[in-house]
Amino acid sequence: MGKNSPDTRRGILSNVAPFCTSLCPTTSTKLVGLLDSMCTASWVQVNPALHSRLLQCVVCTIASLLQYQYKASVHLMYALLRSPKAVKKLVELSQDTTIGLPEGFHKSDHVFTISRAVEAATQELEAAFTTEGSDLDTTNFLANLTLVGQLPAPHRLELLHFPSTPMHDAFIASWAWSIIYVFTYPQFIDTDSVKSFHVKRFVPPPPPPPPSSEGAAAPRTTAAA
Repeated sequence: MGKNSPDTRRGILSNVAPFCTSLCPTTSTKLVGLLDSMCTASWVQVNPALHSRLLQCVVCTIASLLQYQYKASVHLMYALLRSPKAVKKLVELSQDTTIGLPEGFHKSDHVFTISRAVEAATQELEAAFTTEGSDLDTTNFLANLTLVGQLPAPHRLELLHFPSTPMHDAFIASWAWSIIYVFTYPQFIDTDSVKSFHVKRFVPPPPPPPPSSEGAAAPRTTAAA
């Protein structure tokens, strides 16, 4: 998607997170895995400007999901509980002032939101289970857990902007029309099969070129009598 792809993905991910109403186990595990791979000083220092922005994006995304869409993020919470080292690395990285992270990252509530959510869920699980429960038991318990009063005040939502290109415009147009198409025709809803289709983007023909002055017929004149 071009040289601006990292910033584009960063903007899309952060912008949709507070409104995501469903997050599957696979996506949750990959998101926590991405966080774990980013929370190293060596990775940030490879390209401090770009990698700091990407790390902030992932941290903000996870914090927004836990803060605004916890019921839809039960699998994300479970993935965080199963990766305590990732959360520990994040906290330690946020306290390191020598690796080039922006000052705003250290003062952000996002890291505290994630660590506090994991801490609160861990305490509730330890109080409820004397032995380790199954995946289903744990996720069911987390689904009925409330974090009200456990997390800091909800952070302010900010819409991230990113540079657009014709490829981005075509992708967004195809995605939007795909959603409209699927939810306009009920036969594509509540089925087990995946319906694939291609949305052709209409490109109007270019306007005709202006007439050339070369070779144009000279205006007719009438000679005086």
